[in-house]
Amino acid sequence: MAKDKFFSDVTNCYATSTVAATGANDYIGGLCGRAIDATISGSYATGATSGDDFIGGLVGNSNDCIITNCFAIGAASGDTSVGGLIGHNETSTITTCHATGAVTGTTSAGGLVATEAGAAPTVTNSYWNATTTGQATSAGSADACGLTTGEYADKAEFIGFDWKTWRMTTTQPELQTFNPINKQGAMMNVSNPFVPLGCVDKAG
Repeated sequence: MAKDKFFSDVTNCYATSTVAATGANDYIGGLCGRAIDATISGSYATGATSGDDFIGGLVGNSNDCIITNCFAIGAASGDTSVGGLIGHNETSTITTCHATGAVTGTTSAGGLVATEAGAAPTVTNSYWNATTTGQATSAGSADACGLTTGEYADKAEFIGFDWKTWRMTTTQPELQTFNPINKQGAMMNVSNPFVPLGCVDKAG
């Protein structure tokens, strides 16, 4: 997990650790605390995140970034700008992403994104589990993109997802790159279903 990523590309990465902090402007994310002018793609985070401000399951604060084909399943909790995927989105583009972890924010929270600002931040074909996140709304998204747990298991609900990049499990979409049944035919790693056999589980 990186605290800040400026002008960088983050591709096919994952993080599984719990991240917690206290104090104003924490910028806490499961994968990256704060990202500025970065491209994040094909990545995910599973660990819980907590702090005061700008807390996200994947990224705490996203500024002028492109985030594509990513997901977060860890719980996010804090005070202000707490989101299942992104805490605060400023002029960033989020496409084909999803989040399922419980989201708890005292002042502002969202299933996918908590708050947004700047010139035309956009969220396209991205979803959150409204049941497990506990959030009916998300900044920049239509309420209809918040799916029930039953809908989350239905491939047809994820409009815009490329199923050469994603695969559907019994409960949610997961990335082909990390899935044990991937294009290279990697065998199942029972200790971590997101990581193909032969890869190192950094949480272990």
